[in-house]
Amino acid sequence: MAVDDNLLVQKCKREKGDVNVFIGTGSGGHTFPGATRKFGMVQLSPSNGVQNSWNFCSGYHYDAQEFAGLTHTALSGTGLGDLGDFLLTPICSSRMKRLKLDHEDECAVPGFYTIEFAECNMARLEATATTRVGLSRFFCQGAHCRLRFDTTWGQNSKTIQSKINIPNAKKSNNDILYFDGERQSSGFGRKRDTSGKIQFRALRHLFFSCLAMGVKRTITVSSKIIELHMDNFLEIRCALSSTSIKKAKLNLATEAPTNKSFVSIAHDALAEWNTILKDDFIIDIDEHMLGASVLRTALYHTLLTPNTISDVDGTAPLVFAPSFRKEHPSWTVSTLSTWDIFRTQFPWLTLFVPSAAKATADSMIRYATISQRLPKWLLAESETDVMIGYHGVAIITNAFLKGLVSSKHAAIHTILATTSSNNEPVVYYHKRGERYPSRDHVEAVSTGLEIAVDDTCAARVMEANGLRGHAIRLARRGSLYQAYFDNASSYFRGDDTEHFDPYEFHYSNRKNAHDFTEGSAAQYFFTPALVDPIGLIRLLGSVEEMKKRLDALFDPTFLRIQHGARDVTGCIGQCCLGNEVVHHVPYLYNAIRRFDLTQRRINDILLNSNLFGSGPDGLPGNDDCGQISAFLLLSALGIYPADPCSTVWQLGRPIVRAVNLTLGSIDQNNKKILRIIAHNQAPNHPYVQSVYLDGMKLSRSYLYHSELIAGPLIEFFMSPSFKPNYLSVAPSPKNQLEKKILISSSEDKHHGNEPPPDSQQKTHDHHFSDHDLMTMTYSKYIFFLALMHCSSALSMLLLIIIM
Repeated sequence: MAVDDNLLVQKCKREKGDVNVFIGTGSGGHTFPGATRKFGMVQLSPSNGVQNSWNFCSGYHYDAQEFAGLTHTALSGTGLGDLGDFLLTPICSSRMKRLKLDHEDECAVPGFYTIEFAECNMARLEATATTRVGLSRFFCQGAHCRLRFDTTWGQNSKTIQSKINIPNAKKSNNDILYFDGERQSSGFGRKRDTSGKIQFRALRHLFFSCLAMGVKRTITVSSKIIELHMDNFLEIRCALSSTSIKKAKLNLATEAPTNKSFVSIAHDALAEWNTILKDDFIIDIDEHMLGASVLRTALYHTLLTPNTISDVDGTAPLVFAPSFRKEHPSWTVSTLSTWDIFRTQFPWLTLFVPSAAKATADSMIRYATISQRLPKWLLAESETDVMIGYHGVAIITNAFLKGLVSSKHAAIHTILATTSSNNEPVVYYHKRGERYPSRDHVEAVSTGLEIAVDDTCAARVMEANGLRGHAIRLARRGSLYQAYFDNASSYFRGDDTEHFDPYEFHYSNRKNAHDFTEGSAAQYFFTPALVDPIGLIRLLGSVEEMKKRLDALFDPTFLRIQHGARDVTGCIGQCCLGNEVVHHVPYLYNAIRRFDLTQRRINDILLNSNLFGSGPDGLPGNDDCGQISAFLLLSALGIYPADPCSTVWQLGRPIVRAVNLTLGSIDQNNKKILRIIAHNQAPNHPYVQSVYLDGMKLSRSYLYHSELIAGPLIEFFMSPSFKPNYLSVAPSPKNQLEKKILISSSEDKHHGNEPPPDSQQKTHDHHFSDHDLMTMTYSKYIFFLALMHCSSALSMLLLIIIM
């Protein structure tokens, strides 16, 4: 029998201020406070027992007042609910009455959760986890407490079939019971046709193997539910597997052997998280500027997904092809919400945990080897087809350009297969050089814009490998976002919309249909600028027009919130940071050399908007698998991947005083420390006067990924007023290939491709900035490219003449 020394609870109460896992559990953040490990398969977390409610996507909401029990899986920050497998419920009466939830009796830190019950003889429960095993223990005042283990429960998901096996139950002795089983379910994974009609729901299959210690009696309620009776103490260890009961048993024996105590495993979990959140992330920040606990919690949330889906021996569900390196166990991951994470959370992983980024890319490629397309929203072993675009292409591009894929050949093959797949109807039209018709398809405009982004990303991979034909084809498709541009309104819009209002969310004049996904035309206008800001500026006609359009997005007079736009939250004007569409927008001012406005906008977002904070409502919207937390964290550090398909990181406005960030590495043996110092830091010093990289003053507004992973010292010098500080903006990642496309398409003034890098380098040598390039007319720009082969003096003379 375990001694109730309460030491873990006391430790939790001492340390809960360092990282507040309840941030995001209120309002619409949809995070969970339970026990888990970094990228864990298990999330042993409290459930309020509320089904089919948007607030309870993770199973838990801070405003709820009831405690239904612990579930062994939970989603972090998603906009749809699922998982919630294998519910453990303390029972206090024969009527199965729900226990009251009082936050004063609740405590949680990364890796540990506990709650006390004043109304019940079940005095307290504690929960911790390994990667694949959830461990919980229950303390009873007096005797005859009981627990219910339910395989039929699921969070917003339907149980197709489930069962519990109790092998050799009569032979159990020493109060020890082994039992196992499985659950097959369907949840938010649902395949829709282009009219929006649901065709089928994707299925999940999860197996478990449990060890219970302290069992006095077992009652089989049904083949799916059992009750475990106890006296003073009961401990349950449940291992999960997506492949079989046999592998679940292996996971249990390996990660939570009986000779290792609950307390020992809990201390391991606490120590692992403390190393990551405190030792690897040493931070100095003014507590009036968000506070260290807010940023540590953001870091914590970025490391909850993707989730491990492979067993301890590397076995993974059959939807994933075998490992590229069969001599080593493969780490396979899932819970991949690509529409969200491709923007910031995945690029963040390439910097801080490249091994996880590599596992993500390799898992997606192995999945595509079987399915012939990259996943869109992969939940466990099931493709849910939620959201638009095929942003797996963007993720693979990012990993590819940073050397984080195991097989370049496989990466190229899966990108080509995905961009050619008939699974996306928009591809049929874009292959023909046509826009996706909104009169026949839901969310056609936003889909067309985002697919164009992905095609541009794909073109970069093809060109990097010398596949010029594929690169040209995909680059041309990447420029098709211009086909959705309406000259009259200067916005992207549907082809049959009337009474057009760019600030109206989900705008369409068709009943039960809309042209944009979780957003407005004003927000989606900036989607092409993820990869082609210069092309977007050309569509508007000038840098000044681009500035006006950016300014308008932050203007509160243009905010329109209406029924059905529940994902669109955390708004400053129409820059709604609670959703992902506009996360890159504040950094677009850098592209027009208004660095002061990027810095001012970030300052307002992080410090003056009350969007981020230390309470349960401390996130502006769904955290979406760590995406919003990644935006907060990187913006606070002063760096941001505004182009998610490149190796360039934009510089912004840091709010930290100093950070030592220990960067991971693939082999874990060559870790570097990235150091950031912001001199003269203060809330009223929002502007960056100058930046130094390892003691050398920067003359550019960006850094390369290779510079960051080398572990440099970055010094920002802050100021209350702005002084022009950068000479150049980030180079376009477009290349010589696109120069050929520009020239071959010179009859189309609005083709929208960016200048190739080699011409940009020559531009820098001739002292012409990207600002100059962006304000040239198209014909002058083409002529300027031709002049690059002339001498410097002649180029200057001829350019002056034509200007």
